[in-house]
Amino acid sequence: MNILDEIVQKRSISINNIKRKYSQPKFIPNEKNLFHDSIKRNKNISIISELKFASPSMGDIRENVTIIDLIKEMETGGAIGLSILTEPEFFKGSPDFIPAIKKVTNLPILMKDFFIHESQLNFAADIGANMVLLIASVLNKGEISRFLKINEKLNLESLVEIHDETDIEKIRGFNLKIVGINNRNLTNFSIDLKNTEKLAPILRKEFPNCMIISESGIKSRTDVERVQAAGANAVLVGTYIMQSPRIASTIQELRGVKND
Repeated sequence: MNILDEIVQKRSISINNIKRKYSQPKFIPNEKNLFHDSIKRNKNISIISELKFASPSMGDIRENVTIIDLIKEMETGGAIGLSILTEPEFFKGSPDFIPAIKKVTNLPILMKDFFIHESQLNFAADIGANMVLLIASVLNKGEISRFLKINEKLNLESLVEIHDETDIEKIRGFNLKIVGINNRNLTNFSIDLKNTEKLAPILRKEFPNCMIISESGIKSRTDVERVQAAGANAVLVGTYIMQSPRIASTIQELRGVKND
C-alpha cells in the first residue's frame, strides 16, 4: 500500500463523526469565486500560501509558532489566499484552524484535506472554508461530478487537483474554473516541476478559461517563473514558506517584488 492509499484509508475511518453530524448542509457561505476572481485579477502570478506543519515526506516542518502570527505574515507578504491543511495524523492539521484564522484575515481559505465523502463538503462550508481540494487520483469521475455539484450549491469553490494524464481523463467534460497540477508524485512523493510543464498545455486546451495552479516543489522566484511560462496562473507554496524565518519577505521574493 502506498502512502496516499494509507492516508485515504485512515481518513475514511476518522471522518465517521463528520458523516453522522454533517449528513445535511448546515451553512452556506455568502461569497463565492474568491480564489478564481483574485487570481484572474492579478496581473502577475498569484501566490497561495499554505499553513503546513508536517508531511509524510518531510516529517515536522515547523514547530512552536503561533498560527495567527504566521497568517498575518502571509497576508503582509501579499498572498492572495491561504491553503489550510486540516488532516490531523499525517499533516498535523486541524479543522479548528479555519474559524480561528477567519477572525484575523479576509483572505479566502482553501480547506486542504482528503475529501472522500459529501459530508466533508457540508462540514467545510459550515466552518467557513471558501474552497475545497478534490484530488482526482482518489476519486472516480462520478464522485468528482457529484462533489462539484454539491460545492456549487454550497457556494464552495472547487480546486480539482491532477497529477497525470489519467487524471485529465477523469475531469474531461466538466466546467472547471480552477485546476491544480501537483508536481509531487503521490505514490512515492518525489517532486518534478516538469509535471506542470507537461500538463499545463494540455489543460489549457481542454479548459481554456480555467485558472491553473502549480502545486508542490516551488522554492524560488525562478521556479515561479518557470511554471508561469508553462501556463500556470498561480502557485501554491507550503514547505518553502513555512520553513522561512521571514515569511512575508519570502512571499514577496516569490512574487518578484522587494517591498510593498
